[in-house]
Amino acid sequence: MSVRIPSNVLMDWAHTDLIFFCVPVSITDECINTFNDLRMKKGDKLKFIIFKIADNKKEVVVDEASTDQDYDNFRKKLEDAKDSNGKPAPRYAVYDVEYELGGNEGKRYGVAEVVLS
Repeated sequence: MSVRIPSNVLMDWAHTDLIFFCVPVSITDECINTFNDLRMKKGDKLKFIIFKIADNKKEVVVDEASTDQDYDNFRKKLEDAKDSNGKPAPRYAVYDVEYELGGNEGKRYGVAEVVLS
């Protein structure tokens, strides 16, 4: 699967690497399958997935998928992300959110998208 990502999103992903503005980036099957596992709550219940652009700059890959329920750990992993040269690197993540509505309306579930550039 090949997806052309809008330039405003690519700027987040590519940081200052302007080459991405004209290059299609493919999404690996691992990304799709892992996201579907989180969304459908299959197997070990994933809490979050962190994606990155691979070192080859041609595809999006899973950087980490975790069942860790601690939001602070998730946030720290995003903040500490480095590229292959040890420089801060952009990441895209999805986080499984659970929250209560007031008025006895019960729990709700959703998937939040996070972009860190």
